[in-house]
Amino acid sequence: MKVEKKKGRNKMKEKIFEELREIIYDYLGDDEIEINDDSRFVEDIGLSSLDLISIVGSIEDTFNIKVLDKDVPNIKTIKDAVEYIKAKTNS
Repeated sequence: MKVEKKKGRNKMKEKIFEELREIIYDYLGDDEIEINDDSRFVEDIGLSSLDLISIVGSIEDTFNIKVLDKDVPNIKTIKDAVEYIKAKTNS
């Protein structure tokens, strides 16, 4: 499993990142894919729109949040998702 930590990421964001990466690895059944803050769900990780629906459901269950349908198109990268989850868990 490749692990890449970004400097300056706080502990909460790091925890969210790690959990999000595990969701993706578990879904794909492959932990050899490189996932970092800038990884794009479709272009880099290779998720389809149907995959994204499943991933969003797992995010909602794991973090106990509701991801609004209108927000999904704006969540293109891992960093976008981490920021979104952090904002939702802090509200």
